[in-house]
Amino acid sequence: MPELDITALPFDPDRLLDSLAAIAPNPRPSFTELEQELRAYARPTDDPYEELNRPWRALRDSVVALSDSLFATDREAPHYAAMYERFRRSYARLADRAAERDAAMRQLGASDLGLARRAQAAADSLRRWEYEAYEGYADAAAAAIAHAGARVVETSTDGEGRAVLGVEPGRWWLVARLPDPDNPFLEYYWSVAVTVTRLVPVRIPMDPGTGERRWQH
Repeated sequence: MPELDITALPFDPDRLLDSLAAIAPNPRPSFTELEQELRAYARPTDDPYEELNRPWRALRDSVVALSDSLFATDREAPHYAAMYERFRRSYARLADRAAERDAAMRQLGASDLGLARRAQAAADSLRRWEYEAYEGYADAAAAAIAHAGARVVETSTDGEGRAVLGVEPGRWWLVARLPDPDNPFLEYYWSVAVTVTRLVPVRIPMDPGTGERRWQH
């Protein structure tokens, strides 16, 4: 599992957002059908872009190798001009190859691109609503933190997927997000309530099986 950034909050962030949404001047935009499409999206089993990418990657690696050679060569060396000319031509071919590849990918991914554009337009609309509805979040969160007499604690998981959070005894919410590796439109979201005491450590599993899989907007 990739590195997970975890934030410990001394208040329930979802409940706070819900309370702000309840008094917002306008209702939250609804994109039920689009969200169903996004959840149903599946990457092709066979990567149709691999054949397009392979020659571009090979030429890119060649250009990188030429660049490294140039960097290590004295500009006054007799063969430097020939090396630079070779690099220049290869770099120009790389740009052409990239343009050809991108054009072919656009044709292959027309349906995916259409879905992505609709998702982006909906996300923009939702963010505009959130900007207005959640305007008071920062002040409300600061008040909740002050009332709890605590501070926000942040950490990240290590190479073994573990993280240690040192927080004071009390009620906490562990919040984290992680893009879904199988669906570019979704993410896993955690907001886990936990009561901490001084008696024993609390262990909380945070993996895709315990997270909420939702639209990443």
